[in-house]
Amino acid sequence: MIAPVARVGSHLIALILAIAMAGCAHRAGPAAQNIDADGLARQIMVMVPSPPRVDLRPYDYGGTEYGAGHARNQAMRTARAVARERGIVVLDDWPMPALELHCIVARIEDGQDPGAVLSALNGDARIAWAQPMQRFRALNTAPVASSDVGAPAWNELNAMHRIATGRRVTIAQIDTGVDLKHPVLSGQWSGPRNFVDAGRFPAELHGTAVAALAVARLDSATGLVGVSPGARIVPLRACWESRADGAQCSTFTLAKALQHALRDSPHVINLSVTGPSDRLLSALIDQALKQRTVVVAAGDDTGGPDFPATHPQVLAVYGNAPPPAVQAGLQAPSRDILSATPNGTFAFVSGSSFSAAQVSGLTALVLELAPRTSPSDLKTLLRSTASYDGSTGVARIEPCAVLRAVAPRDAAACTSSAKHGNRP
Repeated sequence: MIAPVARVGSHLIALILAIAMAGCAHRAGPAAQNIDADGLARQIMVMVPSPPRVDLRPYDYGGTEYGAGHARNQAMRTARAVARERGIVVLDDWPMPALELHCIVARIEDGQDPGAVLSALNGDARIAWAQPMQRFRALNTAPVASSDVGAPAWNELNAMHRIATGRRVTIAQIDTGVDLKHPVLSGQWSGPRNFVDAGRFPAELHGTAVAALAVARLDSATGLVGVSPGARIVPLRACWESRADGAQCSTFTLAKALQHALRDSPHVINLSVTGPSDRLLSALIDQALKQRTVVVAAGDDTGGPDFPATHPQVLAVYGNAPPPAVQAGLQAPSRDILSATPNGTFAFVSGSSFSAAQVSGLTALVLELAPRTSPSDLKTLLRSTASYDGSTGVARIEPCAVLRAVAPRDAAACTSSAKHGNRP
């Protein structure tokens, strides 16, 4: 949920909401339109083995330079031969060197049974595997106007920033577009990429709000500051926004962004999205964890499909109580949190997307103080310092307790606003 900043007149509230909605109503580029028009239900992904150690550094991610390479030619010959035999149409492709695979997007023609086609492909020795193309969505509700919002998130940020700010830590944010010109994000990002279409990098609502909660510089007028203002984000656009569907993504766009992030080995990957379990995305997340990259995922508070939060090694963050299937899930603030929105504006946001953004920021603080902390060690640290609700067993993250555990002397004066419960 996104609501305009309170303490202003009703006309200004309406204006801010209109500006925010304009960001949300960004028209999807050609690739996103093709995904919708063709119908994800009839699209599949065919993973073809590819030679290892493909160097993507000169690749411009526009499909031209790598397109002449031997590895792609070899994979595409296999894909086209399989497509002819199985009666499918190749639509797009992308190298996945982290998995020694080449990803082919294909369409199943009308009249064919998708299940039967996938079964045949998965029995083909030339194919590593084939899977459905799946839809994912960002975890926030539709914007609403309200003047009775504005609860703070972590009140301890000033004390936390006297201990660490996330210096020298990089967060790869896989999301919608980010307002790179927003004053609170100036100098806070590097290397933006658009994996949805070949157009410009747009300023979109969800991605901007997530980025600001993680790394925003202090805005003296509103008091907004990110949890790790010393860190930098790498904005990777894998989702797009539309007025009808909110923010959505596909397996293919998310996989391209994850592959790019793996190339540069960020310290943290933030995934404020949810959807069905997905083999390709799971494999890429596994590779990120092998590189000791912390993967933070937003859990679905509504009880819907909950991947990647259900991945056993991902740091799953919820705004409400995690479901029983995610026993190691953690809770962080999710309602009425001030953040940035496109065109230099600010708004109150709600949803577990923004819980995850704050935890990515907290992770950056920990990694500044203790750079050798592994993803599993971080999960243990957050749970061991959490406050527990005795009736529900919910583990609520206590940021000051986390920092005190990492840097006892420096963080001694950092105290949480909430009372700590006893771990059951």
